[in-house]
Amino acid sequence: MSELDRIRKEIDKKYKAVTNKISRTKRTTGANVAGSEFDPRMDSGAHNRMRSEARASQYLDRLNLFMSRNNQFIAGSGGAPLPKGYFNKIFKSTEKELNTVQDVRDATIGAIQGPEGFTIAQKQTALPQAGGASVYGPYKRFDREASDITSFSAMKKLQADMVKQIRPDYLPTKINAERERLDKVIDYLGENGSEIGEAIQGMDDYEFDLFWFGTTAASGIFLFYELEKERADGNHKERKQDRTIESKFGEVMPAAEWALNQGKLKREAEVDKNMANLKNQNGKKK
Repeated sequence: MSELDRIRKEIDKKYKAVTNKISRTKRTTGANVAGSEFDPRMDSGAHNRMRSEARASQYLDRLNLFMSRNNQFIAGSGGAPLPKGYFNKIFKSTEKELNTVQDVRDATIGAIQGPEGFTIAQKQTALPQAGGASVYGPYKRFDREASDITSFSAMKKLQADMVKQIRPDYLPTKINAERERLDKVIDYLGENGSEIGEAIQGMDDYEFDLFWFGTTAASGIFLFYELEKERADGNHKERKQDRTIESKFGEVMPAAEWALNQGKLKREAEVDKNMANLKNQNGKKK
């Protein structure tokens, strides 16, 4: 028997084993691997048409790799096959790391009571549960089951989004981007936005973070911006909700003043802390 014939015979055995594993996986987990990007099989007689030992060996290697015990699948949405190891060891560990970043943020500013009367942490939790269009952030808390994910490519995209949010430069970069976006809106609003614009220019990143991500100011500004654009374009018809939008826009300046005051309180607390540390150090020297 030639080496090529021996490889073909081994492929026959592995092909059947792969088919059995795919059927077993679907039966036990619901993951439909057949025909997916993870299915290593060619048509059942393809290997018999191969004239190259190297090519046949590569095909056999793919079949063997699929049969590895480490190569297991779980079902995503609609039975989409998701690599179990990737989901458990990479996706979920990254998700945990991102949620830790959020926990640290909550511990830092989450307990601050916002101008609406509830804390920033409460707002971040309540709005997504209520199905609100805005998710206060800038971080998004992840707690996904495999059944929430539509494909492996979707899982990798979610993974990349989480990694981006974990990076130390994510928050300052996000704040800068939101400042630029808001500047354009303020310019468009002209006199209506001048007072808000002046307040924002005086904000440091901490204050802008509280203002933009810790209040309803963003929705108030953008809803009013869209309303003004409709009016300017002559496409607007008066609606009952216009008064609500204008009322919401009226809450923006109080939110800005609140954020600026929170920044002042933070700086005062830092001065008090530094003075106390200096006093303790002087006491120890004596």
